[in-house]
Formats: sequence, C-alpha cells, structure tokens
Amino acid sequence: MNERPHPHTVLGESIRSFAAVIDEVTRRLATLDVPHDSRDEQTLRDGAREVEEAWSRLAGAQEVLEAEMHELRDLLEAERIRYRDLFEWAPDAYVVTDADGKILETNRAAEHLLGMSRDILVRKRFETLLERHGQRSFRTILTRLPGLERLGDWELTICRGDGTVFPAAVTVSSVRDRNGLVTGLRWLLRDATERKEAEERAAAAQVDLKRRVRERTDTLVAVDRERAETMARLEAVLDQIPAAIVIAHATTGTIVTANDYAEQLLEQVAGADAGLETWLTIGRKAGGAPYARDDRPIVRALRTGEASAGDQIVFQRLDGTFGVFETSAAPVRNPEGEVVAAVAAYWDVTERERRARAEREFVTNAAHELRTPLAAIGSAVEVLQSGAKETRADRDRFLNHVEQQTKRLQRLVRSLLVLARAQTGQEAAETEVINVESLLDEIQRQSPDRLRVDVRLREGTGVVAHRDLAEQALLNLVLNAAKYAPDGEIVLSGSEENGFVALEVVDSGPGIPPDEQERVLERFYRGEDGSGVEGFGLGLAIAAQVAESLHGQLELSPSEAGGTRARLLLPAAHA
Repeated sequence: MNERPHPHTVLGESIRSFAAVIDEVTRRLATLDVPHDSRDEQTLRDGAREVEEAWSRLAGAQEVLEAEMHELRDLLEAERIRYRDLFEWAPDAYVVTDADGKILETNRAAEHLLGMSRDILVRKRFETLLERHGQRSFRTILTRLPGLERLGDWELTICRGDGTVFPAAVTVSSVRDRNGLVTGLRWLLRDATERKEAEERAAAAQVDLKRRVRERTDTLVAVDRERAETMARLEAVLDQIPAAIVIAHATTGTIVTANDYAEQLLEQVAGADAGLETWLTIGRKAGGAPYARDDRPIVRALRTGEASAGDQIVFQRLDGTFGVFETSAAPVRNPEGEVVAAVAAYWDVTERERRARAEREFVTNAAHELRTPLAAIGSAVEVLQSGAKETRADRDRFLNHVEQQTKRLQRLVRSLLVLARAQTGQEAAETEVINVESLLDEIQRQSPDRLRVDVRLREGTGVVAHRDLAEQALLNLVLNAAKYAPDGEIVLSGSEENGFVALEVVDSGPGIPPDEQERVLERFYRGEDGSGVEGFGLGLAIAAQVAESLHGQLELSPSEAGGTRARLLLPAAHA
C-alpha cells in the first residue's frame, strides 16, 4: 500500500508546476515579435493561437492547482483532526498557554486531572492553578522559560476545582515562530501522587530495611559481645581513669594494650622506645626486692585466675625520682569461665606515701628532738625538788635553765610543725633573710664550749631560710659532730659559693666509712662506729629534710683532719 504524500509535499509540487507553466507562457510571449505595421494576418493568427494555447495551458495548470489545493485542504483537515484526537484523547494532561502563561487550550485528561471544565480553564492564568505560596516562585521561573527549549522534572503543587491539592510533575516546552520568538508554551502534567507515595513507601521500606539490618547486626554483635563483654567494658574506660591500665592476652602472655596514662608512665620509666612488653620487667617490690616474672600480679591473674589488690610496686623514673604505685590485677573470663585476658591497674600513691612517711617522721623527729630539752628540764626540776629551791641563787640558776630549755622546746615544736607541713605539701616554709653571723652566734650559744666559729663572709651576708628550721638543722650537725668527736675541736664556718651560703661543721672524729656514705642520711641508720654513741640516728636525716624543704642541700665529705665535713647549703640573700 502506497503511503499518502504529506500535504506540504503536494502543495509544494503544485506550486512549482504552476510556476513552471507561467514561466513558459511568459517566455513565449516575450519572444513573440509582432510588427506594428504588419498586416500579415497569418502571423497574427499564429501569435493568437500561441497565446490561446498558453492561456489554455495556464488554465489547465490552474485547474490542477485548484484540485491539488482542494486535496491539500482535505489532507490538512484530516491531519488537524488526527492531531486534535491525539491531543484530546491523550492519557496525559496537556495544557497550551501563550508566552505569559494564559491558558489557550486543554485536553480531556487536563479537565479530569484539574477537576475543572475546559470553559473554566481557558483564559485562566496557569499560576492561578497553584497554591498561593508557590505562585511567586512560579512567576520567577516563568520569566526564564523563553531562554529554554524545554524544562522537565519540575514539581508543582496544583489545586483542583474541589479545593484539594496534589503534587504534579510538569514538563514545559516552548513554541517559537519563524523568527525564534516564543509564541506559546506546552505543558505536560502528570499526577505525581502515586510516585510520591511510592517514593515515601520506598523510603519507609529503606528505613525499615535499615532497621532490620541494624537489629540483625545488633543481634550478631550481642552474640559476640557475650564472649568479650568484660574486656570491652574495660577498654571503654581505659582513658577515663587516672591510673595506668594494662591488659595482657592469655594465649601469648604479653601486654596487648594500655591506656595513655600507662604509656606516659612507661616512657618516663623506660624511655620513649620501650614497648608494652616492658611492663613485665620494670618496677620492684616496696621493699626493694625484684619481681620474679611469675610473681607479678598480672601474670598471676593470667596463670591462676587469681585476683589481687593492695600490692605496692616502686618505679624509678629516668630523672632519678621514684614513684610508689598501688597495683591490683584481675582475670577476664569468657562466658565459659575461661581466662582470656588479665587487666592490671597501677594507682600513683607516691604523694599519699610521702604524706604518711612525713607524719611518721614528724612523730619520730619530735620524740628525738624533744628528748634533750625535756631531759634538761626534768633534771633542773629534780635538782630544785631535792633542795636547790631553798637557796635563792641555786633556785634562780635552775629556774633560768628551765626557762631556756622551755623556750628551746617551743622553738623545736614550731620548727618540727613547719617541717611536717612542708613535707606533706600543706604549705611551704615561710622564709626570711637571716644574718649569717647572728645565726652562727645563736648556734654557738647553744653548743659545747669546744665549738669554734670561723666566719669568712662579707659583713651583712644573709641567707633566705626559715630561722627555726635553719637553727635546728645546723644545731643537729654540731651536736652530731660532738657525739662522734667527744674530745676534738669542732669548727663552724661560713662561706659563699654559686649563689649559696655554705655553713660547714667540721669535726676531728673517726669520719664516715666510704661504704656508708650513701646510707648515713637514712633515718635510724647509725653505722658500725655509732653503736656506742647515744642517739637514734635521726640528726643527719632531719638536717637533710630541712635542707630540702628550704631549697638547699646537705653534703657530707671527709675532712682534712680525717673527720667529717658537713655542709648545709642555703640560698644566699643577694643571689
């Protein structure tokens, strides 16, 4: 079956044929030469005949053209009807507007979708179909449409005739004339309610799927968590407690993790390059004895499942300081009761131990230092009671002695309390500038007659110290020298060096053996040569504590005469 030619094609061919006939007749008429004076009738008849033939052919062409035009009109009408039917009965809603958005035409689907008849829709502005809040943005976008050929996936909220609204997916294309100017707009409208609902259902399904996956995942995680719940709980709080926490694995017997506090402590004790396994080698017991590997609390927890608490371990840091830590260890078991790991915590109790030691030392120091003035007071009272009070001179002499020892007792109590507060960190000892010569004179007044004072200082030289503490420390050095050199001379002198004033006590006693140099400052240590000397071995220890609390230092060395040189270094007042 031959296809019917397009109406535009038929019209074009007819016009071209008609033009060709006219051109031919015109050409013949132009070549016809009829002289004005010629009366040759034959020639005229021939010219008339040719003209007649030309007009006949022109009339024939006109008839053909009219027939073609009639057929073309029929074809155009059929085409119009066909396009009209396609537009009218299309399943989607179509709306045609002018360039300003005034509705010119709609189809049945648009009437049904919008809930309004064609008579109502035609001549309405498209924007009046929209919700009020969307009309302004619509007008803004409408002004941009002339620059576009097509705009798709534009979602608008449209109001139906009954007042209900629905989401519409809109596609708009422009209609242009021969000059490219926009003469109208074609609107394709689709109800997006189902699509939106489908999207919402898909989103809800996705949320539900995620929820189900999460629930399933949580279930799987919970199953695994039952096996390692205790370990997970410990790891969660590792960095939240002020203690070193380390965890050892049961299979390998090695430290597998530690918190930041533990890593920082390890770096201080063993260096930045130390690995976590170093935790199984560092530290000693409180008494100084080393740990056997199997004796460490965390190893015992791994090996036997034993939990322990209260053990103390001492770490020596790279800077030479010591730290006392209280450790506890416990096994980590799986649901079957098997030990899968062990955790150990190290709590820094250095400050607590220092306070406790200072409190113990205060009691000991007090008992030691108060013995002498209390004994002197007791002797004086005893003499007074035995009859000395009957004689005025004796009574006054012994009462004066009691008064001096009472004042000394008061100074001792004050100095011991100051030292105790400084050692416990409650408050630093209050210092003042003390004239060295007056300090040495006071010491000489309280010392045995064989003490010689040799001052080699500039006049007015002073030290920054607490007077009672400085006197007590220096007097302890003198009395200690007097005990170990009962017959020899004791020299007390002062000199300046490197911003300090060195107050020296030199005796001619037996001296300190080299192997005892490091221990003579320990409390209650007296050495082999001190067995016959009265005392408890606290004098030098107290002097060292005083020096430390006053930011000074106590040095012991052999003297040139073979005895001992004790040097109390205190900050110079002009340093």
